[in-house]
Amino acid sequence: MTGATETQTDVARRTGVGIDDIRPFHVSFPDADVADLRKRVKATKWPEVEQVSDEAQGVQLATMQKLAHYWGTDYDWKKAEAKIKAKAEADEKAKTEAKAGKASAKAAKAAKEPKEQTEPKDVG
Repeated sequence: MTGATETQTDVARRTGVGIDDIRPFHVSFPDADVADLRKRVKATKWPEVEQVSDEAQGVQLATMQKLAHYWGTDYDWKKAEAKIKAKAEADEKAKTEAKAGKASAKAAKAAKEPKEQTEPKDVG
């Protein structure tokens, strides 16, 4: 299983990395950085219009300009940041719950196992 639907556990199994080795991911899009990025995107120097009407020369100029406009003006960086943080928090919570579940399963198994009884030593 690969792709966007993989869980941390799936990745851990596939890579041999234990769940304890997975560290929290932190993200932040500072306002100044977003403003700078928007300014640079808006300042893009565009080439002349392509000479063909299909994508033989790559993505059409108009498509790239629409995409740049979206990233330069409309994309909600704070919303994206919040979604990433929410996912990271959910993953951390799942990791904590998995650890707790593992510990309680281990304790339950230990409680079910018969205790070894030692014979009293004969002193005499």
